[in-house]
Amino acid sequence: MKQILTLLTLFTTLSLIGQEKDTTTYSFSVNQKVTLEIIKTDSINLKYHVLDIQQIEPGLDYSETDALFQDDPKENTLVFYFAEGIDQDGPFKTVLILRNNTDFTINYKLAITDYPDKGFYLTSVYPLYPNVISSELWNDNLKALVPHNLTIEK
Repeated sequence: MKQILTLLTLFTTLSLIGQEKDTTTYSFSVNQKVTLEIIKTDSINLKYHVLDIQQIEPGLDYSETDALFQDDPKENTLVFYFAEGIDQDGPFKTVLILRNNTDFTINYKLAITDYPDKGFYLTSVYPLYPNVISSELWNDNLKALVPHNLTIEK
C-alpha cells in the first residue's frame, strides 16, 4: 500500500509539473534567460512549453546582443533575456531581448509589472520576425512579465 501511495504521489507531482510547463500565461521574473518551445495549435494560434529557465546577472548590455544567442539555435524556439540592463550610456532600467527561432512572424501580447502585488498591465510590443533579434526597453524597474496570446502573423 505504501508503494502505491508513493507512486501515486510521484505521478501527481509529474502531472502538475507537466501542466505548469504547458501554458501560455506563465510569469517570468527579471534577470532570467528563458527558452520556450513554440507549438502551432492551428493555422494561426500558438502555445509554448517552457524548456529552460536560467538566472542571469543584472546589468545585461543590450548593445551587444549577438553574443547572447547561439549561431545554430534549436528550431521552433523563442529565446529571451529579461533583465536589468545597461548600454553605452550606463544603466537602463529593464530590457527584454528576444530571438524568434521559427520560420514565421509571431505576434504576441505582453503583460508586465513593477509591483507584482498590484497586478500586471499590458504594454505595446513589436512582432517577432523569424531569426531576428528584437528588443524592448523600459525605463521602469520591472519585476515580472507574462507573454500570452501568441499568434502567427498572416
